[in-house]
Amino acid sequence: MKPQERKNIIKEAFGKAAQTYASSSGLQFEVACELAAKIKKTPGRTLDIGTGTGYLAQAIKEKIPEAKLMACDISHEMLKAASAGACGKQVAAFTADCEELPIKDSSFDCVVSSLTYQWSADLTTSMLEAERVLRPGGSFIFSTLGRDTMSELKKAVKAAYRLKGRDNPPHFMGFPSAEEVGDALVAVGFEDIKIEKDLKEVVYKDLWELLKTLKNIGATNPEKHNTGDLSGGSLLREVAKTYARLAPGPDNKGITATYEILKISARCA
Repeated sequence: MKPQERKNIIKEAFGKAAQTYASSSGLQFEVACELAAKIKKTPGRTLDIGTGTGYLAQAIKEKIPEAKLMACDISHEMLKAASAGACGKQVAAFTADCEELPIKDSSFDCVVSSLTYQWSADLTTSMLEAERVLRPGGSFIFSTLGRDTMSELKKAVKAAYRLKGRDNPPHFMGFPSAEEVGDALVAVGFEDIKIEKDLKEVVYKDLWELLKTLKNIGATNPEKHNTGDLSGGSLLREVAKTYARLAPGPDNKGITATYEILKISARCA
């Protein structure tokens, strides 16, 4: 798949989810608030990349009202939702791709981003863009999903496919490891890199609720367009049963999904 095709799939999914995002994004809100708490002082001119409906921008504004904040997202529909809700008119917002920011070099004192970079097809390019728009000594504070995210779902799918005698399970979108994120930051010149891993477990009623939640927040798997997706029929029902057996929730009710959250801070040289 060509990079632009992949971006278009992701952009379309988030655009469709703009009106349902708030009802299903408790984890995203929690992580955004935790990230904002890592900003210890007035950050100067700040850019929020991949703002979505504006959770991180809102959290920063609430903590530091005087913060000079701008926000961007690949989805225009998400930005409209942000302006109508969390961000209001106090944050200037514009449409942009994190791999191609329409911004002059050395424009910001701080770049922040919450749960955006896992969607980037080229992590190093995204890190380079963040470095480019930062002033020397500027701060880069962000979170992304790590490699162990959704490990239960991946195991359940593989096991269910084996039980059904199928040897072609769908290819899951890969998330970067902490080491890969660190390597990308070093490669583009960042210093004082700190990476924190946080495993968050979320309990869902069943597989259907998990899949609905992912759809509601626009979390599509662009790889399914190459390899076939996980959809319908007896096979999906087998995945649901296998998942409930392998990763049950408390008291064997529901299912558990693990999200590996990587929280990173770095300084522009």
